[in-house]
Amino acid sequence: MTLTADSRGRIASLELFPPGTSFEPEVDGTRIILKRLVPEEPKRVLGKLVRRNGRLMLDVPGEITPEAIAKAVREERDSRA
Repeated sequence: MTLTADSRGRIASLELFPPGTSFEPEVDGTRIILKRLVPEEPKRVLGKLVRRNGRLMLDVPGEITPEAIAKAVREERDSRA
């Protein structure tokens, strides 16, 4: 398949370039290679920091248990690997 750019340097192909998709270009001699970037998933938030009596505290809605904290830390660590 050969694609041709228009007068503004744009290439259009709905099959190859869906709207809203990001690509990273690599130049290899006379070829340009586009790698599709995978969007990052939003991070889960356990709570928010609030200031109470001059100290920062984590305000978490509902009950929080040591098991829930351990699970969240484990998921975060595994997502980075």
